[in-house]
Amino acid sequence: MTELGVMEDELEHSVVFRMGNGWLYQLDRAIREGDGARAGELGRDLRLLVGRGYFAALPLPRP
Repeated sequence: MTELGVMEDELEHSVVFRMGNGWLYQLDRAIREGDGARAGELGRDLRLLVGRGYFAALPLPRP
């Protein structure tokens, strides 16, 4: 992360904020359109993202 000029926790928070924001928008649209399957997928993805499940599955590279 030093090559990016950010600390690990800053990068994780940024990823959670940016991805979460996009997925929340998509989730809202899926709910309004009545697409329960897509809403379920997005809900699962959001829980993994906020719970740091994606970071455990795809850890950040270490120097």
